[in-house]
Amino acid sequence: MSLVLALHYSELFPLSIIYDLLGEILSANCVASLVFCLLLYIKGALAPSSTDHHISGNFIFDYFWGVELYPRVGALDLKMLVNCR
Repeated sequence: MSLVLALHYSELFPLSIIYDLLGEILSANCVASLVFCLLLYIKGALAPSSTDHHISGNFIFDYFWGVELYPRVGALDLKMLVNCR
């Protein structure tokens, strides 16, 4: 809420743009999340971060349930990053 107020009072752009493009914003977020989950599935299947991973053989189940318990990319813990946002 404070971000919306800051944008409103700074007058960087009219807030009606967000309202006008809300469908496109939500659609882009949905597609981006599906692609992100697919990349996590591929990463977990090909290069797991730890020994705590499992592939059941059912793509749909593994896609939505997850392959790795704590996926990491380098030093970045993806589960903590996504859950804490």
